[in-house]
Amino acid sequence: MVLTFLSSDFKSTPRVETFLIWRTFRRKSRLRKSAQFRKIISYTSHMRVLLVGGGATAAACARNMLNRVPAAATYEIHLADAAPALGGRLETNSLAADTGAQYLTKSDRADHALYDALKADGTLVRLDPSNIRGSRAADMGAGPHVAPAGLASVAHAMLGSGGVSVLHSTRVARLDLDDDSSRWVVQTADGERLPRVYDAVVLTPPVPETLSLLAAGPHTAARLQAAGIEPQLASVEYSRRFALVLGFRRDDTAAVEAAFGDHAIRYVSRDEDDRLVYVAHNSAKSGPARGNPPTIVAHSSVPYAVAPGRVPAAGTIDASAASRAEAELLESLRTLLPGLPEPSSTSLRTWYFSQVREPLKSIPHQRGGCVVLPAAQRTAGDGGAPGSSAPALVLAGDAFGPGGSRFDSCVTSGADAALAVAQALSSRIVRRI
Repeated sequence: MVLTFLSSDFKSTPRVETFLIWRTFRRKSRLRKSAQFRKIISYTSHMRVLLVGGGATAAACARNMLNRVPAAATYEIHLADAAPALGGRLETNSLAADTGAQYLTKSDRADHALYDALKADGTLVRLDPSNIRGSRAADMGAGPHVAPAGLASVAHAMLGSGGVSVLHSTRVARLDLDDDSSRWVVQTADGERLPRVYDAVVLTPPVPETLSLLAAGPHTAARLQAAGIEPQLASVEYSRRFALVLGFRRDDTAAVEAAFGDHAIRYVSRDEDDRLVYVAHNSAKSGPARGNPPTIVAHSSVPYAVAPGRVPAAGTIDASAASRAEAELLESLRTLLPGLPEPSSTSLRTWYFSQVREPLKSIPHQRGGCVVLPAAQRTAGDGGAPGSSAPALVLAGDAFGPGGSRFDSCVTSGADAALAVAQALSSRIVRRI
């Protein structure tokens, strides 16, 4: 039951939860009939939450909600992702190549139980640091981890096999309140409304996209203005970069390995090349090749990607600029890896929001790694049911986490968002019964 979220060190059991719900209801209403108690259980089981975004933060939020709420009274969790596949910046493309994050670095703030679970089921394996050439000490932490099936598999594993309804290729564009102002009505970018309404929404996209969504509807815009944090959110900056992916024929495996050398990952110094900062023999990161044709992933430097005319504004496409960037990065890669065979395919991925430059700290309404946009209580005279509370709206993601764009920071933000939602919904249970 959601009341168990109210303390991070609370040890949940069904018997204790039942007592807490009964005690809370008794204090609030002074009604003790069993029929009323069953109404609480029924109402809680129909609480509906929408997570916007399909990356590590949203997956961590869902995982915390699923793992801490007993099956007797669970939330109905939906996840809307603008991309056709889960992962966010844990993106794995059709060639099984990681185009965004390349490995996960376990830090001192890591969720150790999560890492243990991901390693136990084979989703993650530890990468031998000696397999990295030119690595930066700050990136190593307690050891890098890679995913044999691609890092997108981490997001899938965190969501589990059930409990979350995923809406792929669904870009949320606007949130409005329903007729009694108690739940969120969700509109997508194609003008359609989602068939369900929601007691809580958690927004995890990059901050510029979140700000655009909040500005699109009068109720969300009013919350943002009332919170007084729009200037801080607008100040958040992200780096940009390109990811060049090369696919090769299976017969080229030996030639690719010979050209790349003994390391699966290589950091590139500015003296070596001023366009590239990172190159990976992607198909060899997790050990011997798993039968897939070889792939190489190269990341550009941020200065190269943000040079005038290089990267257009987010949401726009400049085919000629992308074509030039692809050709230049391929030229650099061939110079860096002489003897590299001709690829069978090349593709360029533009990351408009690659990494947050500086996460937000101690802004109003921030609760750990998330921000809760407050709404005033309503009375019967202003359109809401007397004593009812507005639906919850939570902002989360790497801009709010303590370590920025690192995986562990996103996981922390997602966990804090789950706690904030639980606290908000537990108060709604008591007020609405």
